[in-house]
Amino acid sequence: MDLQIKVKGEVPEKMQIAAKILYEELLEKTKHWTEVVKEEAQRRAPRFRGGLKRSIKGKVKETPYGFKGIVGTTKWYAHFVEGGTTEHFVPFAKAPNLVRWLKKHGTTIQETSTPGMFDVYVRGTTTLLARSVTGMKISAKAHPFIKPAYDAHISDIIRDFNNLPEEVIEKVGLE
Repeated sequence: MDLQIKVKGEVPEKMQIAAKILYEELLEKTKHWTEVVKEEAQRRAPRFRGGLKRSIKGKVKETPYGFKGIVGTTKWYAHFVEGGTTEHFVPFAKAPNLVRWLKKHGTTIQETSTPGMFDVYVRGTTTLLARSVTGMKISAKAHPFIKPAYDAHISDIIRDFNNLPEEVIEKVGLE
């Protein structure tokens, strides 16, 4: 439903002032709540090396309908962290980071005489965990951080914006 108000003649000065104040207040409140949600998302973001947390940014865009606050990240893998992944096969040959992670967490991986095939050992032993494998099945549990940050503040955001018209009316003295 669209609401249109047509005024014939001059718009009273107080109405012009109210429109300007409303515009400025909407912009300021949108900036404020975008920053609050961004900081909450950063606080909730899982930390491995901190890159995901540092990549979370907030910005405000003006649209034909008002302002829009956007909180997001520039990391390509963020949606996998937020939503998790289903089990999938990862070949060692194409996942050097996975090989490094496995080595860091107690295994030794040695390429066999057959290219692309690996033997996996318990680090520092000759105990074979897997022979002649090409990769492994992995999945990642979801660690949501952006949606919970939004959910934590949405009731306050709605209340704040719902009170805005009354605040503007009081400031301008339109009662």
